Amino acid sequence: MQSRVVIWVLVPLLVLRVVWSGGMVGAIAQEVGGDERKDEADYLMDKGFRLFNSRQAQAALESWQQALKIYQDVKYKKGEIEALGYVGIAYRAVGNYEKALYHLQNQLNLIQQSQDRRDEGAALGNLGLLYHSLKQYPQAIKLQQESLRIARKNEDIFGEFAALGNLARSLRDDKKYEQAIQTALAALDVRPKLPFFPDDSYKNPYELFETLGLSYAKISKFEEAISSYEKAVSIVRNLDLQEDEIRLLSGLAGSYYYDNNPEKAIEAYNRQLLLLSRKSNHTIEVEALVGIGDSYAKLGQYSQAIKFHKKALDIARSNQNSADIRRALIGVATINGYVGNYKAAKDSYHTVLNELEKQEALDDDDSRNLNLVLAGLGTAYQGLEEYQKSIVFYNRRIEIARKQGDPRGEMIAISNSTLVNFRLGNFKEGSDLLIEGLKIAEQLKDRSAQATFLGRVGLFASVSNADGASEIAIQYYKQSLVVASETKDYEIQAISLQNLGAVFLRQNKKDLAETNLKNSIEIWESFRVGLADEQRRSLAEKSVQSYRFLQQAQIALQKKGSALETSDRGRARAFIELLAARFAGETLENAIAKQKVERLSIAQIQQVAKTQAATLVQYSIVSDKDLYIYIVQPNGSIQFRQANLTTLGKSLNDFVNASRDGLGVRGRTEEAEILTAISPEKQRELQEQRDRSLRQLHQLLIEPIADLLPKNENDRVIFMPQGELFLVPFPALLNAQNQPLITQHTILTAPSIQTLDLTHKTALSQPKGNRPALVVGNPTMPAVTTVIGDPPKKLSVLPGSETEAIAIAKQLNTQAITGSDARKDKVVQQMQNAGIIHLATHGLLDSFKGDTPGAIALTPNGTGDRNDGLLTSGEIFDLKLNADLVVLSACDTGRGDITGDGVIGLSRSLFVAGVPSVIVSLWKVPDESTAFLMTEFYKNWKDRKLDKAQSLRQAMLTTRDKYPQPLHWAAFTLIGESE
Repeated sequence: MQSRVVIWVLVPLLVLRVVWSGGMVGAIAQEVGGDERKDEADYLMDKGFRLFNSRQAQAALESWQQALKIYQDVKYKKGEIEALGYVGIAYRAVGNYEKALYHLQNQLNLIQQSQDRRDEGAALGNLGLLYHSLKQYPQAIKLQQESLRIARKNEDIFGEFAALGNLARSLRDDKKYEQAIQTALAALDVRPKLPFFPDDSYKNPYELFETLGLSYAKISKFEEAISSYEKAVSIVRNLDLQEDEIRLLSGLAGSYYYDNNPEKAIEAYNRQLLLLSRKSNHTIEVEALVGIGDSYAKLGQYSQAIKFHKKALDIARSNQNSADIRRALIGVATINGYVGNYKAAKDSYHTVLNELEKQEALDDDDSRNLNLVLAGLGTAYQGLEEYQKSIVFYNRRIEIARKQGDPRGEMIAISNSTLVNFRLGNFKEGSDLLIEGLKIAEQLKDRSAQATFLGRVGLFASVSNADGASEIAIQYYKQSLVVASETKDYEIQAISLQNLGAVFLRQNKKDLAETNLKNSIEIWESFRVGLADEQRRSLAEKSVQSYRFLQQAQIALQKKGSALETSDRGRARAFIELLAARFAGETLENAIAKQKVERLSIAQIQQVAKTQAATLVQYSIVSDKDLYIYIVQPNGSIQFRQANLTTLGKSLNDFVNASRDGLGVRGRTEEAEILTAISPEKQRELQEQRDRSLRQLHQLLIEPIADLLPKNENDRVIFMPQGELFLVPFPALLNAQNQPLITQHTILTAPSIQTLDLTHKTALSQPKGNRPALVVGNPTMPAVTTVIGDPPKKLSVLPGSETEAIAIAKQLNTQAITGSDARKDKVVQQMQNAGIIHLATHGLLDSFKGDTPGAIALTPNGTGDRNDGLLTSGEIFDLKLNADLVVLSACDTGRGDITGDGVIGLSRSLFVAGVPSVIVSLWKVPDESTAFLMTEFYKNWKDRKLDKAQSLRQAMLTTRDKYPQPLHWAAFTLIGESE
């Protein structure tokens, strides 16, 4: 009997001994006459097979090494050749490629020196597998092709099958996907011709289907990829090869995801997690959780997406696996980008990028992570409107994708880059990229990407001056909408509907504009359910344009009531939902998960005005030039006026900042210091600049509605600003007679009409009866740092605030808490039982915990923690307060991050904590005049029994008599309830 002394290997850890005529190599001993040492070697060879097939490669190696030594000792050449091959394969399996190469090359040399070279093809194939493991794919391909040639020459069916399978895998990993597919299909054609083997795994070659699945996925033939992966999964499941199933499910789930079937992707990932519960692999577990999160994001279920990404990050951190942490951080950043929380996304991406740039070389996983990070940073900076930085990262991503031969990565980066070029006005460059990107999307048959590119083409066409540009834009938007509906890409649907509405608006097709914009808003709002507060706020930034366009359409249709509904519906939604949850008695966690608050109808809006007994004035910035003003009078009458922002001569943001300079305050970036000790000439110059700005703001904001405001100075006017208008000191606005607005009206502010409705309900629900007042002034100041690693700086003492607190405490029949007694834990405890809270201390604008800016300085607890002593907005957010009023007699307490959801800062957190009325400041206030104003306020409220708004107005007027500059008396505003 002639035995075959070399094995063919198709799978690295599954080895089968194959002979020409069906006999086993174990018959070698019989052939040579039963030498005892040869019998021992044969036994060791068989033992090695059993160990290797049970995945004990190291033990198999040791057994085969012993067999090799015996064969060499007894000078049995065929046994030596066979054993050399197996030892080489075992060394390859345990990762010792140098020794594997030595043994496999020796085996090949001996075969080529022998007269019988029929085993040369198998030896070449095994050597090719080694070069594959070394990632030297061209050499591996060359060896497998020669192996295939020899097998076919010798009519070796099994050799042909094995060589085709191994060649397909090397072609796949060398990114020659079309060739890999054809080769794998050829192997499947050969398979039915194979003889019977006891282990029929070669009759069920899941590795070939895996190669097909991956290769089809790489060329975006996802239906074929899914079919191939499903066949592979079915085979390994029947064979109970759970580790292989876990690996294959990653490919299957990813193919479902890119085939726009996220529900099926989630099913596959969940199956993977079930298997991982039995075979722990934290890296794959993190990938699966990230995949589920991405799939939920594709469905627009961002709350679910965030939950899974955070779970992935928790697991990665608990196992201290830096690579897994990077992957999970990218997932969290991606979801933050989806919902518009670009700052958080940027920070996470930079954290990962810094880690990657420290590495000398990147493995495949981190190369992929780098690509994700570069694209993510481009998106984040784009969202932050830092377009030049965005372009830098997108261009890096495009360059890498082209070098790597990664058309999908190139396409995605091009897609994002075109939008940035649009923002920068680079229309020629952007158009060229669009054409390139659309071609790639069509080649890849990526329908979701096609929807995006079609929408972008429409966008570029919409700004073209060419004849018929609007109609061209409409056609592309409609095509984008059709494709996005097929792929269930809801965000692209919302954007396409928004853009369609905008074009119809320009064409004066008002009804069509209104319909499309309403549909866009419905989709945007469907994303909100279940999101956390931070993500809801960020989502408001992405959808704001739909509300603006819809108002324009409704005003053009003379639907002023509907336009007011839209205006109020589009502002402070996350804030409103939290207030509603608080009023309903829900825990914040439960409320965030399930609370959905309906918008106010016109009848309800009119009822709010009647309940407040106030004139409501809502400002809505609908474009760079148009300011809409809605007026709801106490009898429910609704009026509409319009103002032109271009009369300011500069952008609204620039003008408001300039007016603040004129008031004698600087912005946050200049440390918000008060301008003092300046020359009389400079004072006059600033005063003239200030008065001009205040008059212009009056002309813009008040004169268009002056005839609709109450004539009685004690009647309340509640202003609802938007955007930069939150920084406008309404009491100080000057009419043509140089009289400030506060002399004619009693003024309050609010984020929206619906927040007024909820703060009123909160006020009615407050405990009845007298509750103690809490007055804090000039605590022992904490040392503060806003940057980790920077040395902390102690805040300055405020002796004037201490004087203020003592005087006000006397008015409120309580004892002021000052100095070391104003320890944070003690103050927080008393806040929860107080009826009035007055805090005269430093206010800070920075973010200290989480992403909500703002903090109040109190005496440190002595824990030694960073920024010990700061009561942050995030901590206030989690309190349950029952105070009727909180006065933040500190600097900049009414400021914060201005977003589509209003001002995110201290006042917002206090309202969520349950306070119906808050007095805050718009700038850094002087000690002396502030103490005077606050004393007057409490005198008016407690002694004269005026309501809070009237009390603040009278205090401002009295302070103005003593300190005429608006700097001293116009900083404070009452937000919320007056009674």
